[in-house]
Amino acid sequence: MEFINKFLVVFLAINLFLILEQWRILSLAGVSPNLLLILFLLASFFQTGFLFMAFLGVAVFLVFAVFMPFWLLQAALIIFLVFAMKFGRGFLSGNVFLDFLITLFLGTAGFYFLLKIFSAGSFESIIVLKEIVYNLILGAAGWFLLRLFQKKQFLK
Repeated sequence: MEFINKFLVVFLAINLFLILEQWRILSLAGVSPNLLLILFLLASFFQTGFLFMAFLGVAVFLVFAVFMPFWLLQAALIIFLVFAMKFGRGFLSGNVFLDFLITLFLGTAGFYFLLKIFSAGSFESIIVLKEIVYNLILGAAGWFLLRLFQKKQFLK
């Protein structure tokens, strides 16, 4: 039952973040953070179970396939990158917070690299660098908020 409750909370948070991302509510100076990537990476660090992340990935992919098929490639790339980062975490520093920031940096850069390969889109590298910085700031804020809620027994 606890698995289902955590799954539903994270799934609803992802849908809320998708609405925020689609309406560009958190955009600053033309730079929009990749909230889905941030939330998925936070979930992968706070919920270490592979089964949890697999169910979450499939559920989010199905939501995209049904309701937002134009974002399906981006969703698939984010899910792929999060799983790749989850398996590659063992080769990082060992400090969980620093590893999260490294994976967020690599995930954002990898997302745009793979998006460039799989689509005909173009983007400016300065915008990507600004988004990386913005993602790192929001990711660190999300990290500390989740840690605060864990200490207050909200997420245990």
